[in-house]
Order: sequence, then structure tokens, then C-alpha cells
Amino acid sequence: MYETYSNIDRYEPIFLALIDENEQILATLLAVIQREYRNVMSRLTARSIIWGGPLIRNNDDHVFNIVLDEYN
Repeated sequence: MYETYSNIDRYEPIFLALIDENEQILATLLAVIQREYRNVMSRLTARSIIWGGPLIRNNDDHVFNIVLDEYN
């Protein structure tokens, strides 16, 4: 989906992955910023969508907070 969003005009994908010291994936998040315009109005009309929410291993609240803090 990241590649798909990259190829759509006025879409900007965001991908985050949290990996531990053993190179195990703890969490992933894919979001896309959609912009309706390309001018000054783009900052006022942009929105970010996280499809399906972040995927968090073992539903760890601490990992969840780290992912959302980085996303923000």
C-alpha cells in the first residue's frame, strides 16, 4: 500500500515500524496524508488516515504509545 499511495497525486504515505534489539517487529503503522489542493489551502484541507490502526505485537500499551508519539 505504501507504494500505491506513493504513486497517487496528493497522497503522502507514512510508514512506521518499531523493532526491538533482537530485530523482532513490535509494531507497524501505515498512514496516508491526503491533500485536496496543491496551494496554500492544502494545509487546511489535509487529513491523515490510518487504515486498520497500528498493528501492535501482544497489544503492548507501551509500544502503542511509542508508535503514536512518533506518528504525531
